[in-house]
Amino acid sequence: MNQLLSTVFHEVRNPLGVINLHAELIMRNPEKAALSAEIISRTSRDLEQILTQLLDFSKPIALEKTEGNIEHTINKVINLIKPGYDEKNIEITFKNTLKKELSLSFDKPKIHQVLFNLLKNALEASKSGDRVEVSLESFKRNSIFIKISDQGLGIPAENREKIFKPYFTTKKHGSGIGLAEAKKIVEAHEGSLYIDTKKAGGTAFIIQLKGG
Repeated sequence: MNQLLSTVFHEVRNPLGVINLHAELIMRNPEKAALSAEIISRTSRDLEQILTQLLDFSKPIALEKTEGNIEHTINKVINLIKPGYDEKNIEITFKNTLKKELSLSFDKPKIHQVLFNLLKNALEASKSGDRVEVSLESFKRNSIFIKISDQGLGIPAENREKIFKPYFTTKKHGSGIGLAEAKKIVEAHEGSLYIDTKKAGGTAFIIQLKGG
């Protein structure tokens, strides 16, 4: 509880400071209120999103599973986020080594959220000229593996056990919810989300789901 309260305080302090600053600017210079009002409005929306994200994480996950092709979901997420990769001159590839088309029972919006979050993290960790690789594989009976691998700086060993904990973040502007929520969603599917500790350089996240 103390950690949650500390995180909420940390996350809302800066937006509230911005809102207070521009409210004072409006009072001092009413003729220049338009820009400050716009900033206040935008910051208020950001603050609402932060609080919603923090509070939603405490709620249990209710899955709405349907039969679907996981490859289609992966491609959909890649196509959605690809413009951001193109803008930063980062290559993103997808390789499916499954021998047959695979139908799984999963919550499509929530797995979409997990994949988007991991690919966004990979994008943020990459620099121009890097490559992010996505693969869909099957190593064990009744399990499929989705691997997202980047060429960034990697995650320090001392943080690898912490990154999936709620409210832990190394980002300047981050709630520490993204990876914790992703892990929570995958585990609700009776799967696993973990780091490939054998990878030399960069970071690789692996999602294991039942099926195949």
